[in-house]
Amino acid sequence: QHPPTIGTMASTSESELPSAKEATKQPMLPTPPARQGQDPSAGSTLDSGEQVDDPDHPRHHQACPVELAVVWVNKAAKGSVQWVDSCHKDQLKHYKCRKRLKPITQVVKWAFLALALVEEPSWCLGRQTACTREEGIYSWNLPTVHFQVSNTFEMFCLLYFGQHWLRRRKSLGHGGKHGIWHQASLVLIIAALVDCSVAVFNTIGIVPGSFRLCRLCRPLIFMCTTKFVRKTTERLLAASRHFWDVIASLAICVVFFVWWGIVAFAHTSEGSTHFSNWSESFASLWILFTTANYPDVMIPGYNDDRSSFWFFFVYLVVSLYLLNNILLAAVYDAYKEQLKAQMHHVYQCRIQAIDKAFELLCQGSEAVTLDRWMSFFTAYCDAALRNASPEVRAFNRQQGMQAFEALDMDGSNALDKDEFHLVVSVLADPKVYIPLRPIPEAARSSWGKYINRVFHKGIQVGGYKIAWDNILTAVILVEVCLALVQTWVFVSPYGGGKFNDANLMPQTLWFRLLTATTIFCALEIGLKVWVLGPERFWHR
Repeated sequence: QHPPTIGTMASTSESELPSAKEATKQPMLPTPPARQGQDPSAGSTLDSGEQVDDPDHPRHHQACPVELAVVWVNKAAKGSVQWVDSCHKDQLKHYKCRKRLKPITQVVKWAFLALALVEEPSWCLGRQTACTREEGIYSWNLPTVHFQVSNTFEMFCLLYFGQHWLRRRKSLGHGGKHGIWHQASLVLIIAALVDCSVAVFNTIGIVPGSFRLCRLCRPLIFMCTTKFVRKTTERLLAASRHFWDVIASLAICVVFFVWWGIVAFAHTSEGSTHFSNWSESFASLWILFTTANYPDVMIPGYNDDRSSFWFFFVYLVVSLYLLNNILLAAVYDAYKEQLKAQMHHVYQCRIQAIDKAFELLCQGSEAVTLDRWMSFFTAYCDAALRNASPEVRAFNRQQGMQAFEALDMDGSNALDKDEFHLVVSVLADPKVYIPLRPIPEAARSSWGKYINRVFHKGIQVGGYKIAWDNILTAVILVEVCLALVQTWVFVSPYGGGKFNDANLMPQTLWFRLLTATTIFCALEIGLKVWVLGPERFWHR
């Protein structure tokens, strides 16, 4: 049987874990920063036992191996190996700062992309008169901001992206891979920043006319700085090598029917209307491939000769119903293979990252000791929570101790490589939720235990056990039926007339019944948050 891991303990025996007050009463577990009999203020000590008193010693400025191992585990969760085995403390600070700025970076990226909704159109720039809406151009009629305001905000976003690029380079050091995407993002940021800087004085940028270079670079910068979009683009480009022959077959099909149509419809009304030259013929048949001009494209020829129908029939069958579906299947199959290859690479990188963390923690030995494991697990939880309270830290130390005891199958008081992989692979799996805060004190009360038991085991009615999820589903179904009946009464001539607003007023029975079901659902959510806590409620 497989030993229980942190994830299984969190999901099956949460009630057995100590509360915040109980956890703080547990004896403090040993920690490895200072050896027995050593003065903590006497300087740092190397793993070999050599004491370092000189603050200028190179090892004195090196980052702690435990913190580096925590970063490796976080990298394993993302399937990345872009990190180092040793680095300066300043590099680790840059890495932590970049991770703390990640929510701000996401907001800046989406605001940078959404700037197109409120900025002045490009054809309005440089005009002396007021800009009016152009005919034939769809607009949401959203309010626009002044050009200098939008241009200044865009420059701020570009400067933020520039410092983020530099901070990434400093935080990863020699372990980072600055590929073509990151180099392209730097070039695009510089080009857009120069265009915005020039536009401060002439409003049109470095390119004459209404074309703005910075607006062309905007979606490209977003793609280069967003990992999800970048990876998806890579998969599409890699998959395109496996279905180009189908695209070529479709192109040959269109060219052949264009050739046939020019010859077949010569000296006819169909030819003069849709097949007068090569460009017109290509446009007609390509639009026909999308069915946007069908059946208008065949009406002149059909009026002259009924047999011309077979030309368009064969073209649609071959191109739209045959080659188009083959292309769709080829694209799906090629993209699926690329996705499988990428996921395989992610899992391989995850194993390598966990190996790196194990090497940093074992420090030349063949296993991770209890002290080293507790230091690592505490640092991992602190990095995830940031400024955790003493009660939360005591709870996480208790969790770490339970995980160590469960995985130390040979009783050696240390974790070998396989045992370490077993537990850290759970930490590195983004699909597994591990509670890092203790159960609320409300869950320990008699009312809390009763409510928690109702939520998990349901209620007993006449010898039958009804699950709580079934009760909640029934209430939601009743609410939907009430709303449906209320709508039927509202749109029917009965009940006071058709579209009578009186049926929707608060004093009606419908409104009170729907309000009661809404209060029930809100109360159910509130009780779950009270018993489970916000973190557990969100991840269940």
